[in-house]
Amino acid sequence: MKIIKSALLFSAILCLSNIINAQCALNNAPPGQYIDLTNCVYVDAPPGTYSPGGNITAPISCSAGTFSDVPGSTFCTSCPAGTSQANIGSTSCDVCPPGTFNSTTGNIACQDCPAGTSQANAGSTSCDACPPGTFNSTTRNIACQDCPAGTSQANAGSTSCVDCPPGTFNNTTGNEVCQDCPAGTSQANAGSTSCIDCPPGTFNSTTRNVACQDCPPGTFQSNSGSIVCNNCPIGTFTDQPGQIVCINCPAGTTTSSEGATSCDVTLSVTENSFYDSISYYPNPTNGIVTFNFNSSYKLINLEIIDMSGRLILSEKFENVHTLNLDMNKFAAGKYIFKIWSDNESAIFGVFKK
Repeated sequence: MKIIKSALLFSAILCLSNIINAQCALNNAPPGQYIDLTNCVYVDAPPGTYSPGGNITAPISCSAGTFSDVPGSTFCTSCPAGTSQANIGSTSCDVCPPGTFNSTTGNIACQDCPAGTSQANAGSTSCDACPPGTFNSTTRNIACQDCPAGTSQANAGSTSCVDCPPGTFNNTTGNEVCQDCPAGTSQANAGSTSCIDCPPGTFNSTTRNVACQDCPPGTFQSNSGSIVCNNCPIGTFTDQPGQIVCINCPAGTTTSSEGATSCDVTLSVTENSFYDSISYYPNPTNGIVTFNFNSSYKLINLEIIDMSGRLILSEKFENVHTLNLDMNKFAAGKYIFKIWSDNESAIFGVFKK
């Protein structure tokens, strides 16, 4: 029964439609218009739609990515580069916001500017590469970021910055290259914002150093941040690198020039009064040094002094004709031997290997 009623209703509607069509004899609407069967007139396709004309009875909506902004359009226009339109039936396109772009027409969405680029303006057809000294690691940026202090970037369109290598630094942002550490300084670490002054006892005469150099023996440096070391003045010496002061020569010794690494024995007439009476060997020695006297002495006094002026040994020997001294326990270096008996004395320099 229900099926019969539905069939009757459909027949009635179809009949009414035929009556209306029969009442409107219009056909072949001009391009840009369609046939309004209700009023039996040609009507312009409204904005957001178009009509090719002919026996069309309703306008066609513009598809996404296109638009029409005037009535009576025969086609929809593709959204221009720099814009987009996601909706159908649109009368305009949306300008791409900053940080995005479209380089082609007819787009339904704008593209994000990729990492390494930016775009500050709306409606753009391209993005700008980040200039040297800047970067962007993410997309959709309206501006590029300065490379932080301690880094640099020489290339355009970069997604990251490079740490300054050891021996260089940057204490400001947005740098294309890193600066060399100046003479008198060093930097062992990458990504540094400053360099370190060479400490006392060291120096650097050139730039871009990762470490400072020890002042060589014979020189010293009391100040930090130095580019040269100073020669030890006459009468002083250094026998080790990296010294901040020079050592005074012990009594009975001196140096003949600046920058000495050891002191030389100096003998006055009175100091040398015993010298011709004694022979000694070997010099340098690996351990034992022998002193031979030209005659026997009831009492011999002996002092051994190192090059820092420190008394190492002080002894007395009785009835001496030959004296053997064991230096095996002594550190390698130069030692001053002072030998005397009654009013005679002499000073000798002995090297221990």
